Amino acid sequence: MNENNRIFYPPIGTGTIELKVSSEETNGELSMFIQTLPVGEGTNAHLLRNCEETGYVLEGRIKVSLGDKIKEFGVGDSLFVPRNIPHAISNAGDTTARFLFITTPGGLEGYFKKISDQERSSPDLTERIQSIAKKHGLEVVGPPLSL
Repeated sequence: MNENNRIFYPPIGTGTIELKVSSEETNGELSMFIQTLPVGEGTNAHLLRNCEETGYVLEGRIKVSLGDKIKEFGVGDSLFVPRNIPHAISNAGDTTARFLFITTPGGLEGYFKKISDQERSSPDLTERIQSIAKKHGLEVVGPPLSL
């Protein structure tokens, strides 16, 4: 994470996440982020217990699994992820992808801060991330999407 605590560097293949609007700034109503995914990177399959996620592609192409469906999204496309639905996001193109995502209600920035503080070379990194995720209403349920 950088010195102003608004850019997060998760230790697993998820690029960078910049907090644009915090939960604190919206009385808990939402949090807004921009995620930058380099070519070949993506999130593990996960689900959110405490919030919904709405996304909008700013640059590049992303591949999203949502439940048992997989779809690609390009610039200007939007998507909605309900609570408790397994999903994963990967860069589907040959350039960096950037997308805006909003969680409602807010608060997911607490998770990104905690995982960004983890030592990348730690042998128990996956276990620690799963423990942190659970405390923030997020559950890792599978590997990243294959590209």
